[in-house]
Amino acid sequence: MNARNMKDKKKEKADKAFSLFIRGRDGKCLFCDKSDSRLQCAHIFSRRNARLRHDPQNAITLCFKCHFRYMHYNPAEGIAMFQKMFPKRWEYLLVAKNEMRKFDYEGVMESLKS
Repeated sequence: MNARNMKDKKKEKADKAFSLFIRGRDGKCLFCDKSDSRLQCAHIFSRRNARLRHDPQNAITLCFKCHFRYMHYNPAEGIAMFQKMFPKRWEYLLVAKNEMRKFDYEGVMESLKS
């Protein structure tokens, strides 16, 4: 297995662990309060932003319907709801998204275990 494939496998494993952590932390859709089996981990800033991909402040649990309605089809409304519900987290994210820091997948895995 080459280095790129190993990195992809580490990212995939970290993504799964992160999603389980966020859904376990919140336990319900934070927008509509539903608690069903279709809960999803939704990122405020895209997970393409490697600096925030596994930052717990950048993710919330949403049901399938709210995730796609607010974060994919109408993201401005979803972000506005997040800002109103979590103003301190929003302020943190505005600063953190511009920080220059290297991402460590092994560190994510370790931090999610505790």
